[in-house]
Amino acid sequence: MRIIKSEVDKIKFSDKDVFYWDDDLKGFGIKTTATSKTYIIQGRVNNKSIRRKIGNVGTLTPDEARKEAIKTLAELAKGVNVNAEKKKDKLKGITVKEAYEDFLKIRGKTLKEHTLYDYNRAIETTFKDWQNMPLQNIKKDMVQKKFLKTSAKSESVAQLHFRFFRALFNFSILHYEIDDEPIFYYNPCDKLKEYKLLKKSNERDEIIEDFELSDFWHALAISEDDTLQLEQTKNQCKILLLTGCREQEIAGLKRKDIDLYNNFIKIGHTKNGKKHVFPMGRYLTELLKEICLNKKPDDFLFPAKNKSGHLKDHRKNVAKIAAECGVKLYFHKIRHTFATIAKKIKTDYYSIQRLLNHTNNNVTDIYINLTPDDIRESVQKIEDYILTQAGVKEPEKANNTDNVVDINEIRKNA
Repeated sequence: MRIIKSEVDKIKFSDKDVFYWDDDLKGFGIKTTATSKTYIIQGRVNNKSIRRKIGNVGTLTPDEARKEAIKTLAELAKGVNVNAEKKKDKLKGITVKEAYEDFLKIRGKTLKEHTLYDYNRAIETTFKDWQNMPLQNIKKDMVQKKFLKTSAKSESVAQLHFRFFRALFNFSILHYEIDDEPIFYYNPCDKLKEYKLLKKSNERDEIIEDFELSDFWHALAISEDDTLQLEQTKNQCKILLLTGCREQEIAGLKRKDIDLYNNFIKIGHTKNGKKHVFPMGRYLTELLKEICLNKKPDDFLFPAKNKSGHLKDHRKNVAKIAAECGVKLYFHKIRHTFATIAKKIKTDYYSIQRLLNHTNNNVTDIYINLTPDDIRESVQKIEDYILTQAGVKEPEKANNTDNVVDINEIRKNA
């Protein structure tokens, strides 16, 4: 048929897809369905059949649609895949928020709860003003400027959030492509790596030094002016220092996870999925007795009004503690300090591995399985060393039942 107004007006809707082709312009036509009539073009590029919508009948006149069809068919004649170009243009407009949503669809189920929390936090805080910005508009200098600004407030937050952002960009480079051709060719966060500003996730080269332990411990003393969350954060820091556990392993503890009869902490929610039973030293036992007081078995030790039910977002309080003691502070630094002290007092390799709940690395390690009681003596030595360096009264020996440690006396002396 000839695609002119008088002929187009005669075309009726159809339950099945029906195509009408123009007699004069090859590849120009109309597609009808049960609810729509659209102008289309169809041709071939590199032996591939290409069909593309020009516009709706009624929105465009036949003459207007013909002009658009001539332009598009000319592109096809030059070997340009107009559909691929249209898709490419759309993908180039992908925003940070849209990329993150796609990232979660593919990677979300494999992420641990605390990791997902950190990623969401990064998007909602550090990169809030970039959420609706196309990825292609984010340049290296912009990333460096934002990184330095974030670092000025908190270096640990900058490291965490920009490692995530770099991972998001790497995902986008692999995920968004047409015919194996990537849409994005470089990661603007690589400049941070080149300048050695961004560390690896396992690169922890700082500890709380012995001479800093006293100031740090004093900053953990509970004050009448402390909010409940700050008090909880201070207690968490003490527990982390005396156990070397990961932050969310302690934050998620419930009363039933504390065995005050045998003096064990039982942690089921670990990074490697391996249950961790940690023997408590004398000071830690008394501290946890106080925290567990009047709590029911399923009560969290550090409750909070959020989705998880326990304390999560405590970076502001960590910053307050750091400001008070003058020690640069982040949670993994405390774990690293514990491990370093364990090595310093000549704790053997296998005990340190067991204390940190690290996965066995070789065949020999698999055959060596230390029980919690096997490492109890090491735990007490580490605790005694920390309390001594912190200027706290050294606890009595464990077998001296006539002289039980007074937690309030220890705090007063601290």
